[in-house]
Amino acid sequence: MSILSERLKEAREKRGLLQREVEAKAGIAQGMLSFYECGRGDPHVFTLSLLADALNVTTDYLLGRDDYDTGRIKKTNFRV
Repeated sequence: MSILSERLKEAREKRGLLQREVEAKAGIAQGMLSFYECGRGDPHVFTLSLLADALNVTTDYLLGRDDYDTGRIKKTNFRV
Protein backbone atom coordinates (compact mmCIF):
# COMPACT_ATOMS: atom_id res chain seq x y z
CA MET A 1 0.00 0.00 0.00
CA SER A 2 1.41 3.41 -0.96
CA ILE A 3 1.45 6.49 1.22
CA LEU A 4 -1.09 8.04 -1.15
CA SER A 5 -3.57 5.21 -0.68
CA GLU A 6 -3.06 5.26 3.10
CA ARG A 7 -3.51 9.02 3.33
CA LEU A 8 -6.63 9.05 1.16
CA LYS A 9 -8.30 6.50 3.41
CA GLU A 10 -7.04 8.12 6.61
CA ALA A 11 -8.27 11.59 5.63
CA ARG A 12 -11.66 10.26 4.54
CA GLU A 13 -12.18 8.24 7.73
CA LYS A 14 -10.99 11.11 9.93
CA ARG A 15 -13.76 13.25 8.44
CA GLY A 16 -16.37 10.51 8.81
CA LEU A 17 -17.06 10.36 5.08
CA LEU A 18 -18.05 7.40 2.95
CA GLN A 19 -16.19 6.71 -0.28
CA ARG A 20 -19.26 7.59 -2.33
CA GLU A 21 -19.55 10.95 -0.52
CA VAL A 22 -15.96 11.88 -1.38
CA GLU A 23 -16.45 10.69 -4.97
CA ALA A 24 -19.56 12.88 -5.29
CA LYS A 25 -17.77 15.91 -3.79
CA ALA A 26 -14.78 15.39 -6.09
CA GLY A 27 -16.93 14.63 -9.13
CA ILE A 28 -15.20 11.35 -9.90
CA ALA A 29 -16.69 8.04 -11.00
CA GLN A 30 -18.17 5.67 -8.45
CA GLY A 31 -15.64 3.06 -7.33
CA MET A 32 -12.55 5.09 -8.20
CA LEU A 33 -11.74 6.09 -4.63
CA SER A 34 -11.80 2.44 -3.59
CA PHE A 35 -9.42 1.73 -6.48
CA TYR A 36 -7.03 4.42 -5.23
CA GLU A 37 -7.36 3.53 -1.53
CA CYS A 38 -6.52 -0.11 -2.26
CA GLY A 39 -3.36 0.98 -4.08
CA ARG A 40 -4.41 -0.49 -7.42
CA GLY A 41 -3.64 2.76 -9.21
CA ASP A 42 -2.84 6.43 -8.74
CA PRO A 43 -5.07 9.33 -9.69
CA HIS A 44 -4.16 11.74 -12.47
CA VAL A 45 -2.80 15.03 -11.09
CA PHE A 46 -6.11 16.81 -11.81
CA THR A 47 -8.07 14.09 -9.99
CA LEU A 48 -5.62 14.27 -7.09
CA SER A 49 -6.39 17.98 -6.77
CA LEU A 50 -10.14 17.29 -6.80
CA LEU A 51 -9.73 14.66 -4.07
CA ALA A 52 -7.60 16.99 -1.96
CA ASP A 53 -10.28 19.68 -2.21
CA ALA A 54 -13.05 17.19 -1.36
CA LEU A 55 -11.11 16.02 1.71
CA ASN A 56 -9.97 19.53 2.67
CA VAL A 57 -6.28 18.58 2.65
CA THR A 58 -3.33 19.54 0.48
CA THR A 59 -1.98 17.44 -2.35
CA ASP A 60 1.38 17.53 -0.56
CA TYR A 61 -0.23 15.83 2.43
CA LEU A 62 -1.77 13.12 0.25
CA LEU A 63 1.55 12.53 -1.50
CA GLY A 64 3.50 12.32 1.76
CA ARG A 65 5.43 15.54 1.19
CA ASP A 66 3.80 17.16 4.24
CA ASP A 67 2.98 15.32 7.46
CA TYR A 68 0.37 17.78 8.73
CA ASP A 69 -3.27 17.34 7.85
CA THR A 70 -4.04 20.99 8.41
CA GLY A 71 -6.61 21.52 5.70
CA ARG A 72 -6.54 23.70 2.67
CA ILE A 73 -5.45 27.28 3.10
CA LYS A 74 -6.43 28.36 -0.38
CA LYS A 75 -8.83 26.53 -2.64
CA THR A 76 -7.84 26.48 -6.29
CA ASN A 77 -10.58 26.54 -8.88
CA PHE A 78 -9.61 24.39 -11.81
CA ARG A 79 -11.39 24.64 -15.12
CA VAL A 80 -11.54 21.95 -17.72
